[in-house]
Amino acid sequence: MLARLRAVLPPNWFSGSTPVLDALLSGPAAVLAAGYSLIRAAAAQTRLLTASGGFLDLIALDFFGSAVTRRSQEGDQSFGLRLRTLLFADRATRRGVSGVLASLTGHVPMIFEPARPADTGAYATPTLGYGMAGGYGSLSMPGEVLMIVQRPAGGIADLAGYGCSAGGYGQGTIAWGNMVQAHTIASDEDIYAAVTAIRPAGTICWVLLR
Repeated sequence: MLARLRAVLPPNWFSGSTPVLDALLSGPAAVLAAGYSLIRAAAAQTRLLTASGGFLDLIALDFFGSAVTRRSQEGDQSFGLRLRTLLFADRATRRGVSGVLASLTGHVPMIFEPARPADTGAYATPTLGYGMAGGYGSLSMPGEVLMIVQRPAGGIADLAGYGCSAGGYGQGTIAWGNMVQAHTIASDEDIYAAVTAIRPAGTICWVLLR
């Protein structure tokens, strides 16, 4: 900023070393530099891709209310990615629900609509039969969806649980762990919130977590 102030002065006024002038200009230059940095920081908070800190939490509150909040010790990068995944996902569609849950858990959910022939098949058709994949449908359940969602495979780095062959006394690191250390795992509340945010209005989603 000091160089920019020097650049607007008439070039023939000062030449060579000017320590007094530099000292005089350093004051307003510091103020202007702080203001410019503040403007850039404020501009960054107006975009979801560049927002950080409490401003990212405010964006989540504006779009999702209390349904989507920052997890314990969750960083801006992972929280922002989770918000963008929910915000820009296909909505009110089966593909949208499946895609969001797959991104949260790492597993594609099983979605069954009792009133959808493509899921249930029909008698005397090759889409359903004994020993074939499918399920009994019901026209008495319009607008209802049955879902089986597998919880994400999680854990704590360098630690293994009791009864797990990957760890044990004399094998690897032994320490007490807690859920704070596993904050990157999608919780059950995150899964329910995602279904609520993406599902079509008026649709009842019965979710079984495994």
